[in-house]
Amino acid sequence: MPLQGRQPSASVALRIMHPEQYWAGLQTFSSLGEQAESKELPRMSEILEYWASVFNTLSIISNRQTPYHRDHLSIPECFDILTTVGNYSNARMSMPSRVWVYDWIFRHGVHEVEGDRVGWAWYMRDSVHIYAGVPSCGWARVD
Repeated sequence: MPLQGRQPSASVALRIMHPEQYWAGLQTFSSLGEQAESKELPRMSEILEYWASVFNTLSIISNRQTPYHRDHLSIPECFDILTTVGNYSNARMSMPSRVWVYDWIFRHGVHEVEGDRVGWAWYMRDSVHIYAGVPSCGWARVD
């Protein structure tokens, strides 16, 4: 299994916040690995060995603002995790709507900052789960 023993903190946080999404992510990568072997796709197998997250998609943004947008490619019932590092100040994320339910539904954006910043947006694409034959994990529950 490609993720064993080297999961970034975003994956560890997801295991606590939404265990069903976490396990669906692991199951997706396991299925992708099996398909890569059965279809003799050595490059895919190699890449899966180095991918260290249960999230199947990563966008990296460096020293940029992101205009208002909706995350149409992520799975609505799944959490996305945004992490940033750097020496910066005055960071702001805004949503023009007064009510925030989920970033897939509502437009949101990140403004320019003073200094240097790198942001990672971790999310799961529904198309990858469909290709891997892994059903949707459903909404997070408190129970």
